Amino acid sequence: MKAVAQDFKGKIDFAIITICVDEYEAFLYRLPTEVFVQGRQTYSVSSLVAHDGTRYAIALIRCPEQGNATSQTVTHNLIEDLDPQWIVLAGIAGSIPDAEHTLGDVVIATRLQDFSISACIENAAHQSLREFDVRGGPMNPAIQSLVAAIPAIERHLERWNTPEMITVKRPEVNMSSQNYYGDKAWKKKVKQSLEIHFGGRNQRQLPQQCTCLLSGL
Repeated sequence: MKAVAQDFKGKIDFAIITICVDEYEAFLYRLPTEVFVQGRQTYSVSSLVAHDGTRYAIALIRCPEQGNATSQTVTHNLIEDLDPQWIVLAGIAGSIPDAEHTLGDVVIATRLQDFSISACIENAAHQSLREFDVRGGPMNPAIQSLVAAIPAIERHLERWNTPEMITVKRPEVNMSSQNYYGDKAWKKKVKQSLEIHFGGRNQRQLPQQCTCLLSGL
């Protein structure tokens, strides 16, 4: 079934933007397409019923490639086509090695940093270093308010992090030495952070949600 964007403008509660194909397909698995909506771009529109019976309309769109120019175009078209109440950028997060968080955890950003402006600086040893002009700031106050309430909201999410709810197995991690790159200290740090959760002495088995003070763009 197909429809035109004008018929859905202002009626979409959440618009979700992804980049990688596997991210997009994961959302399609959870939110099967009910109608394709055509505007400046094509949207997969579905609905989701919350625990209190409220029905939300959700539009899903994927950026065809990475980069600020593409993401800005997709977001601009999305706003012009559908004018959604909320826009969610969702995908696989990367981070430095850390024992507190691990694969499968859900990270929610509280701030947005723009790393698109940088310059190459030569130090005293005549080495070329890249420095960033870090700009950005906090999320919209409505988002900050919602994130602050997550510990209370999580109590009503029907054990979202159980294997039965997730429906896919926790990924296995091959910690063979050839799978690491970087200098010796970095490899050691990465391995130690993985061993805590995947090395046979796991501290926890279920994913958790957490907030992130910094999110790179």
